[in-house]
Amino acid sequence: MAVDTLGWRYAFAGEPPPYLRMLAARTAGEALNIVTPRLSRRGSGEGLASEAGVPYDESVPSIVIAKTTSTIAQTLFLLLGLILVVTWCRGTSG
Repeated sequence: MAVDTLGWRYAFAGEPPPYLRMLAARTAGEALNIVTPRLSRRGSGEGLASEAGVPYDESVPSIVIAKTTSTIAQTLFLLLGLILVVTWCRGTSG
């Protein structure tokens, strides 16, 4: 969560809020998501930005960038895992 918050902080075009404030907002949001699954929107995006004191206009682009880069990283990690599994399976079947 700490590294994810750091990545989110670098996604801001202007001056981002202090790191510890963003981390506290993210931690609170994640805790709320765990306790109340139906209110999971509060722990991501707009909820985190408002808790960290970021105006809505500035938070939306940073959220889009952070979510996109996270999705790309997860996809690359998945592809690497699939390549390793296929390679390992071919090596053990012969």
